Amino acid sequence: MSTSKPLSRRDLLLTSAAVLSSPRVSGTQSISGVRIHATPKQIVIENEMLRASFTRSADGIEQEYYARNDASWVRVVRALRPANSRPEDTAPLYSDRDVATEHRLLVANSLQQMRVDKDQDNRASVTLSGDSRAGKFQQVIWLAPDANCFHIQVSTRLNSDPPRLEYLLSAFLFESEKPDYTHAPCMKREPADVMGDRVFHSPATILQSGHSVAALAPDLHILKTHNVYAPDARPIDGQRQFRILQPRESVTMPVILDVDLESGLSRYPLFSYGFADYLTQQHMYWRHDNSKGASLRTLSTNELRYGFDLFVSVQAKPHSGYQAVSRHLWARYGSGYAREPKPQAMPFSEYATICYPAAFEYRGDTAEDTKRYSERKAYDAEHSGSLPTWLEFEIEGRPAGGVRATPSQWYYDIQFMGWWNNVHLAQGMTYWGVRGRDRSLVDKARRIVTLALSAPQNHGIFPAVYNYKDQRWHGCYWKMDAAYDPAVLPKYWDFASDYYQTCSASKTAALLLRYHKYYEPNARIIPYVTGYADFISARLDQNGCLPAWFTKDLSPVPYLRFNAEGGVHIWFLAELFATTSETKYLDTARRQADFLVANILPQQRWYDFETFYSCASKPEATYDRRTGQWPRCTLSMIWAVDGLSSLYECTGDTELLSVAEQVADYLSLYQSVWQPPFIITAYAFGGFISQNSDAEWLDMRQCLCGEALVRIGKLTGRQDLLERGVAALRSAFSLINHPRHIANGIFPMPSYPLGITAENIDHEGLPQLPLRSGSDWGEGGALASAAEVLRQIGGIYLDLEKNIAVGVDGVSVKSFRRVEQHLDLEVNNLLASLSLPYEKSFPVEVEMAGLAAGAYQLSINKGQLIDVIVKGPTRTSIVVGRQ
Repeated sequence: MSTSKPLSRRDLLLTSAAVLSSPRVSGTQSISGVRIHATPKQIVIENEMLRASFTRSADGIEQEYYARNDASWVRVVRALRPANSRPEDTAPLYSDRDVATEHRLLVANSLQQMRVDKDQDNRASVTLSGDSRAGKFQQVIWLAPDANCFHIQVSTRLNSDPPRLEYLLSAFLFESEKPDYTHAPCMKREPADVMGDRVFHSPATILQSGHSVAALAPDLHILKTHNVYAPDARPIDGQRQFRILQPRESVTMPVILDVDLESGLSRYPLFSYGFADYLTQQHMYWRHDNSKGASLRTLSTNELRYGFDLFVSVQAKPHSGYQAVSRHLWARYGSGYAREPKPQAMPFSEYATICYPAAFEYRGDTAEDTKRYSERKAYDAEHSGSLPTWLEFEIEGRPAGGVRATPSQWYYDIQFMGWWNNVHLAQGMTYWGVRGRDRSLVDKARRIVTLALSAPQNHGIFPAVYNYKDQRWHGCYWKMDAAYDPAVLPKYWDFASDYYQTCSASKTAALLLRYHKYYEPNARIIPYVTGYADFISARLDQNGCLPAWFTKDLSPVPYLRFNAEGGVHIWFLAELFATTSETKYLDTARRQADFLVANILPQQRWYDFETFYSCASKPEATYDRRTGQWPRCTLSMIWAVDGLSSLYECTGDTELLSVAEQVADYLSLYQSVWQPPFIITAYAFGGFISQNSDAEWLDMRQCLCGEALVRIGKLTGRQDLLERGVAALRSAFSLINHPRHIANGIFPMPSYPLGITAENIDHEGLPQLPLRSGSDWGEGGALASAAEVLRQIGGIYLDLEKNIAVGVDGVSVKSFRRVEQHLDLEVNNLLASLSLPYEKSFPVEVEMAGLAAGAYQLSINKGQLIDVIVKGPTRTSIVVGRQ
């Protein structure tokens, strides 16, 4: 990295006609905290944290972006202006050999003039402009007095008629030769790959080396409102099932991000953003075809525009620079969406009355069902499977039962797994059964717990799958067929495996403890899970990592012996310690937390079984050296947030809370903070993706993200994490087939029957309606997570001490304040603001924290008055929607 040279006194006093302005700014000036230095050859703008320098030369303008380090300025980023001709080993996207160079436009190469302005918001701005044979170019860089990033907008008018383009990119270099870690929306598997906008959930490229960080986050407002159409864009590699065809005239010209640590143009990492098309390859790979003219597209307009925020810092906490970017994305985009009506269309309690009966009676998915869904035909109960989804029976003389999986390969399986878990469903059934006075739901929950506790233990550990047809337990779905070689992907599916899977056992045990503590006590639970806790304590590896699998004779399986699944074990052990006060469980949990902090967080190596041994399969040694990324899966991140939060609650160790917060901020980079114009299948805001090598939207793990983010948000007092958690929870209801979802544009083209949901949408990077895995990552899981979030914070949560407030169940909080013993709360009824409004009144529980004990009066929307007696965190019920 470079330190900037101070401007000379002569330079600071000079002005020139070459510095164009409107209004003119020249010499040295200050605009509300932004200092401007302008000379004939150089413009510098700076606030207390950031500086940008623009220097004219004979061949263009050099752009340099600095961050303050105590008393000096350190150059962190500069714009890429590669010369022609480029080296032979240049990355394909930036090469000038055998390509249509006249349609491959790097903005920085076409800028020759500059001027400095101030705008009505008292921001300083520098406008760079220029002409070339291809068209006219303009780049505006804004800096506000208190900003931690530059805001940059690019606009271009193409000369060609009709307008044709291969790409228009803004490219930069991060001046650190080897980053400690990088983040981008996905990985690459070949040099021509890029990051397509189909994975722009919370899009950003982030690079960090020591305390130095550079990051680029696309402007999603511009991307949403300034669409450019290209009928030939977004080609798809191969045939895909469950596809939704889109009229070609509505296809937008894509934008991309790129990160390349081996660009061949510099020893420094290169990152870029702008318009470019790509070929959609299976799951998560997006390849730009660089052969001459192959990716040239005819556009709907000559006018192109995009923008982005550019972050630079040299004072970031090591390995944690992404936190500022993650928070920025929510503040700039997500928080506004969170106050809009969709995707919830009715109170959560009404979903319960519709979804549970539908889920229990559903008889799919047979092979015939799958074929119908792939052909966009309706469910046919008369020609579906032989079994309803809810199954009940006796086991060991006790009433038992469970919700079976729906995919045909697991049709008879009742699962207690790291993915889908019947005990999670049991908590929802108990909650909604008690609230709705439906004893049949409570009975079903008890039957599930009985079945879970019947799993035979082997020195404490137990299997994860009960097969209803065979009336026997299977260990899990994985069994490797070869000696361990991390560079080779073995055959791994075995649906009757005798392996024990530790994450499945820990998740079941943690959920059983939560059920016992908060939903319904069961005297059999603690003795059962204590035996498993002893198993963990005895078999933890020396480094603090618990192997992912054990054989039937309890030998550790070498596959995934290094893993990031420790969060789920920490969660279980911390909750057991809270119940039993046995310190050995706390000690084991701490060892696993130390492993996560030392081995996973620094480079975000979120290795769990799904990362390698599911639909986005890959060898364990996979590493993307071009982007500097490891495979990363959100499943283990969710577990880490829950586990570290539980451990903090047991110990009061604020460092653990800080680490949980870091994980939550990284997990949040996989959440959709907007509704993209190119996602046509459903309303996707708030939903999650599974990993950096998968491509779905609205993946139903988002209900679990909702639970974890609300929990950490409450502990930290962070409004943004509470909002994120609520948005994730609401998004878990998006894909339910219901007339209100169709009428309100939440899910206009459902495939499953009324009250039933698919697991996700657009799984392979194109408009798609895929299948479901079962009720837990579906409507049942959404209701279970709603129960847990409502248990944690109610339907409205207020913390008067921390000044945070969030609406959960169909409402948002406009404002709240306290004047002595009077509390004013103003709420928006989001359900009444839908295109097809929900017009009934409905009850909402308000939880109030941070108040001294005493008598208060709570006013709702300056009308309804409620007397409240506070003795700690207090709940009271209000009615929303009463006329």
